[in-house]
Amino acid sequence: MPDVHNHDGLLAFLLGMILLVLAGVGLTLVADRVSSASKARSEIRFQIGQQEEEIRQLKLALKLKRSQLGGSQTSQEEHNERGKLIELSQSAVRSRHEDLSLLRTSLESTISRLDKSFEDYRIEARELAWGRAMGDSLGTLTTTDGRTFQEAFVVGVNDKGISIRHSNGTSSIPATALAEAYWDIFQWERPESMHWPQAGNSAVSQNASLGSSDTSNQAAALEDEKDIAPLRTAFRRAGENATRLAKELRRISAMEADSTSSSVPGSLDTWLERKAQLSNELANAKMQYAKARANLMIRSPDDPLLRRWHMPWFF
Repeated sequence: MPDVHNHDGLLAFLLGMILLVLAGVGLTLVADRVSSASKARSEIRFQIGQQEEEIRQLKLALKLKRSQLGGSQTSQEEHNERGKLIELSQSAVRSRHEDLSLLRTSLESTISRLDKSFEDYRIEARELAWGRAMGDSLGTLTTTDGRTFQEAFVVGVNDKGISIRHSNGTSSIPATALAEAYWDIFQWERPESMHWPQAGNSAVSQNASLGSSDTSNQAAALEDEKDIAPLRTAFRRAGENATRLAKELRRISAMEADSTSSSVPGSLDTWLERKAQLSNELANAKMQYAKARANLMIRSPDDPLLRRWHMPWFF
């Protein structure tokens, strides 16, 4: 039977081999665990990278959505502001239209009133001229149709013509048979279609006969010369004023045609308001001119100033 003590080395060897095997198995297990852990970490890192990419894409999409939302809000705000501006513009246009309508109504009323006043004055001036003509000597009166009346005196005047007393009796002469000078004297309305006959110097001779038929009338005219001077001054100033306003109105109209603005430069008035103002002033000036002309014609029918301003261009 072998002795135990003789086999101590074999026992130690076996124990060492067992320990080595156990250590190898342990190391193998540890290596497997480390390898598994490394694979798990790699897989986790890969998943984290994918999730980070997804998060980055989501952030980009969110930023784009926010930008789009902000742009749509800005567009909506701009649209709202534009709508408000359009409403304000429409309101201003309506208000301006109402103001212009009121101005037009006022101007039409003023023009109608001035026309009525001017017509009443012309009727009054004609009646006054007709009354003052009663009894005036016409000397030798020659009508445009060739008839001649000696020692003619005015005995009646109306809107159709005159009645005269002459050396052979009385006659009624229509206005159309009288020279143009008599139309001025008696304030008759001239038809636009009327053409005065070419009668040579007959009208001049008739005017001369009117001014020189009676010595007493000439003396009276000389005595009234100082009273006629203010009438001439008023007539000349009225004509100059009306001419100035007519030229100013034409100038404003020309400036408006060349202007790109709705207002007169250096003024708060619009072109329409300025022209309406000038038109109103011109209408008043024309009426003053007509009054001054009628007053001078009644006192001095053959006045040279009347021939100078016979048909002013502003009419």
